[in-house]
Amino acid sequence: MLCPSGCTEGLFERQDKKTVERQLHLPKGIKYRSFQSYPRKWSWFGREGLWIRAEVEFAADEFTAYVENLDNPAIWKPVKFNSYSPSIGESYSIEALKWMNLPLPASIKSKFRENCALRPDLIHAEDGKYYCSMIVFLQVLSPSKEDHKPYDWRAAGWRYVGRACDEPPSSVHATIKVLAILDFDTRRMSVYIQFSG
Repeated sequence: MLCPSGCTEGLFERQDKKTVERQLHLPKGIKYRSFQSYPRKWSWFGREGLWIRAEVEFAADEFTAYVENLDNPAIWKPVKFNSYSPSIGESYSIEALKWMNLPLPASIKSKFRENCALRPDLIHAEDGKYYCSMIVFLQVLSPSKEDHKPYDWRAAGWRYVGRACDEPPSSVHATIKVLAILDFDTRRMSVYIQFSG
């Protein structure tokens, strides 16, 4: 059976919206003001370089319940990314799962040029919270002296770990990055998720 490209695009959009909703623990039926994701087709290694950009809006009761749980460690714990490797970090710093007070730090804002199509709508919001978490590949353990083979990154102490976006070392390239900006004035959230390619 042949499926036109629209079938695949619809499938990817549903999958990508589910990623946003799971990672940010959004309420069921959240209202999307806008949604984009790219690429919309598979390549040799899957959807390399995937990015997702969304703007969502909460109903008043949804917003109140959501904000009340921003500091709840039972909710804000790592969630696997479906169809991506690594799907989750092996460990996370405390800061990697925290919501911080706006405004966004200049180090995060500077990643989005003024006329960039991926720039979150709420990048200049002042009253609210933001969440910026990454999975990075870091050497977090001393190299193992036993059974060390060439090109054995695990024996060399390298791991995929979760870190906050402004947590050192800040020069690290993220494998996966999640940014959410929650504006208390408008009950809206800007979301940007980027996967390395």
